[in-house]
Amino acid sequence: NGCWCARPPPASAWRACNWPTRWARSPGARSWVTLPRPRRPRQPRQQQRRQLEAEKVLRHTERIPTVRGRIFDRHQRVLAEDESTFDVVVAYPVIAGDWAYDLASQVTKATYRNLWPGMSAEDRDSLITAQQKVFEQQADTLWDVLAEVGQTNHKTIEDRKNKIVRGVHRISARHTQHRQRRLQEQRGESVPWAEAFEEVREQHQSHAILHNISAQARRIIERFIAEAELEQRRYAHNRRLDRNAPDERTSHVWRQVALERPDRRNYPFETMTLMVPTNHLPSPLTIDQYHGQDQEIMVAGVGLHTIGRMRRVWREDLQARPFRPGGDLGGYLAHDRKGLFGIEGVMESQLRGTRGWRIKQLDTGQAQQQSAVPGHDVVLTIDIKLQAHIQAIMSPGFGLMKRQWWHFKPDQPRLDLGQPLNGATIVLEIATGQVLAAVSMPPITLRQLRENPSSVYTNQYDSPFRNRAIAQPYQPGSTIKPLVLVAAYTDGLLGLDQVIDTPGYLWPDKPTVYRDWLYKQKGLAFGQIDGVTAIMRSSNVFFGLLAQRLGSDRLNWWFEQYGLGCTTGSGLPGEHRGELPSSSDGSHSQWGWEFMAIGQGPIRWTPLQAANAYASLVRGGRHIQPTFVRRDDAPVVRDLNLNRSGLDRAFRGMYGSANELQGTTHRLSQLDGEAIFNTEGVLIRAKSGTAQAVSLREAIDDNGDGLPDRWGRELRSGDHAWVIALVQPEGTEKPTYVIATVVEYGGSGGQVAGPVVNQVIHALQREGYL
Repeated sequence: NGCWCARPPPASAWRACNWPTRWARSPGARSWVTLPRPRRPRQPRQQQRRQLEAEKVLRHTERIPTVRGRIFDRHQRVLAEDESTFDVVVAYPVIAGDWAYDLASQVTKATYRNLWPGMSAEDRDSLITAQQKVFEQQADTLWDVLAEVGQTNHKTIEDRKNKIVRGVHRISARHTQHRQRRLQEQRGESVPWAEAFEEVREQHQSHAILHNISAQARRIIERFIAEAELEQRRYAHNRRLDRNAPDERTSHVWRQVALERPDRRNYPFETMTLMVPTNHLPSPLTIDQYHGQDQEIMVAGVGLHTIGRMRRVWREDLQARPFRPGGDLGGYLAHDRKGLFGIEGVMESQLRGTRGWRIKQLDTGQAQQQSAVPGHDVVLTIDIKLQAHIQAIMSPGFGLMKRQWWHFKPDQPRLDLGQPLNGATIVLEIATGQVLAAVSMPPITLRQLRENPSSVYTNQYDSPFRNRAIAQPYQPGSTIKPLVLVAAYTDGLLGLDQVIDTPGYLWPDKPTVYRDWLYKQKGLAFGQIDGVTAIMRSSNVFFGLLAQRLGSDRLNWWFEQYGLGCTTGSGLPGEHRGELPSSSDGSHSQWGWEFMAIGQGPIRWTPLQAANAYASLVRGGRHIQPTFVRRDDAPVVRDLNLNRSGLDRAFRGMYGSANELQGTTHRLSQLDGEAIFNTEGVLIRAKSGTAQAVSLREAIDDNGDGLPDRWGRELRSGDHAWVIALVQPEGTEKPTYVIATVVEYGGSGGQVAGPVVNQVIHALQREGYL
């Protein structure tokens, strides 16, 4: 603006200038001058604001919902998917009947704002009542239209409205009761119900009146809603121009109506009915109870621990990832859903899609649109039908997972006969590390979570919410012995054909502390035995002597190599890392590490960790991560460099355990020696384990912080029963699947868990895996 310069401006000034002719040479001399920038003529602010308001009235913006990705099993069966239809939802005040009066009061006060302070209560009520009748007629028309487009009758509509109101009243009463109790505890005195009352979220939400409406009904409802929205925008614009403009809206109630994708996620295989053969069960069941007839069993909650379920978003979710129309279209809005646990929870970012948007000019009909992007599908390694078969086998009603008389020795008191037993089973494909089935008993069902969640979350006796297959560690008992044997062979501390003299007990000065089962029962020692026999007959003393040769540090190191003490990285949330003493502080050597060599003491693993450790043995020492999700990339391999001849001897011992007369996983001793495994055409190697366990006691929370302050009565006691089996079709080179089953407080491993594993092998054969 008349500023003279001695030389031309630098290039950066030209680049920074927003007006191309701002710099010019002055007349005559070698100097430059800045010229004034032309300015756009300004409109009055009020005129601009009115123009923007008018444009906004004629512009309708709509969010386009997205679709969550589906979850498939290994055979492309759909395990979880969103419903593709729409529901008609109505605001709760309209359903409860409060909307007409509330809106009538609001409109009447706005219409007579100048006269309202001087009116009497009777005059005010008269005006409100007259306006209320208009809105009640609109509500009646709404219900008529919904009954017609929904192809139903008025009684059905009324029943749905009443059910919604009753449900909200129950929620409100429970909330007020809890709040009243908290206030009384804080104040130390009684609090009236009216003071504790507080409105709940459901009273400000919309609820579904019509479900799964047709495409034609959807178009009709959309037209009513669009007309109501346009009418509201025009009224708002007229009120800005003239505050005394009359309220001529006739579609108030349709602004309380919306079309929403149903807040439902379908789980087609969550409940299944199966025919389960009984001709391979122990004789008291197959002959005396079922008479050889197949049984129809309905199972619910199939795979739900693994698949997971949805929940409403919380305030934290809205704060962490809010929906932004110009930014994150995958953000959350109120009433959105999010994965709660399982695959639904851990793969939320992949399954969740992004919304789209549509802007339509009401005057010209032109529209702009950005399409919604559906979520990505997820393919699991689970076979849902195999999962259902194993769950049916492990159902207490089938007979194997409850106390039976043959579980007890003749000298044992037969307590709690018929009591249901809890446990878990993992089926792992050895070559790939893929989990074919992961069953946790008792299961959880969608109906439980919806209607009686306290039976899932507060049941200390059964703890159904805990996924026992991956989240509950157990002491392994004798199932740890093949791992210890291979470690000793690999370290050269035991010759391949070397025998060790086992006197019946480990410590001469403590003959009743660490002893073999044969010495305990009959006072006999195994004597000179090698590693194969020690596995087959499950000698505790043999492995106590191996532990002494290995030493505490080396034994602990080997357990870490097998995967104990860390999660497997399977891709499923909630995995327990197991328990293993720390090698760094030497705490493992203070307890008596010899007990760890027989699966007792400070060592625990999950069924998934157990199955994967055995799979590493079959792979020749190649340790890979198990997985529940199909992956395109190759798994990470960690080679343990195990002695191949030592592995062969461990497998020979497991073969003898399952197939030789003296094997501990061969016969049901209380049933005249019936064979545990009776599958034709399948080669089985197995190891059983009976792990001493701490009694389960009731946790008592005295101060209400959610943590146990003391332990009450005993809920369960006894030993955990284990069987881990390697199976393959006869004629093949090596095992193809590993099955790991644990029964909590079941007792003897072979007698209790063995028949369960036998039925799992039959299920694998029926599903075409063996």
